[in-house]
Amino acid sequence: MNARDVREDSDLVTVPLDESILVEVANGKLEKADQIGRRVLIVILIVTPFLVVKIYNFPKVDVHDVTLTQFTLSPPNNTLYYNLVANITFRNTYRKIGMHFDRIDAGLMYQGQRMGTKHLDVFSLEPKEEKTFLNVVLRGQRVLQLLNLVYEDENKSGVYKVGVNVTIVMWSNIHLVNTDTDTYNLVCDNLELPLNSVKATTECSLL
Repeated sequence: MNARDVREDSDLVTVPLDESILVEVANGKLEKADQIGRRVLIVILIVTPFLVVKIYNFPKVDVHDVTLTQFTLSPPNNTLYYNLVANITFRNTYRKIGMHFDRIDAGLMYQGQRMGTKHLDVFSLEPKEEKTFLNVVLRGQRVLQLLNLVYEDENKSGVYKVGVNVTIVMWSNIHLVNTDTDTYNLVCDNLELPLNSVKATTECSLL
């Protein structure tokens, strides 16, 4: 039977499938899948630049030509008197990302403690641009919370292990996409400085 086969002893009905219906259903599914694929692609194109900026938006920072002119501990109250001078350079190493700084603070680091805060002027960096702050003076006094045994050993050797902490509040842009404002803490350590002597250089990394 070509049209319909009905068995008297069963409720089973067999109906021939129309190939045009199968083609229609398949085309409908393909069209729906194509629409979904396009939407996913649009989302990826919108989100990807933002993620790239979000992950890689802080600049390369290094501290160079560092000189320690005073580093004296007063025993009675464990107060450290310090004076450090350094050049601080900010580099935007990316070719399509702009960087905009809302706040920049620098401070001397010693024995895990930050000594005071120096505010630097805010600015922006275009792609592949850099800016250097010359002769940044970090000077002040701070009561150490730790025992001064480390200082005593360094004072005998004449070489002090210090660092510079740089805190950045900034946002970035790539094309028409702007990131939220984020705060980055950078530490520029591994400085071993004698008084009034060798000028040192070190790169900064995320704290």
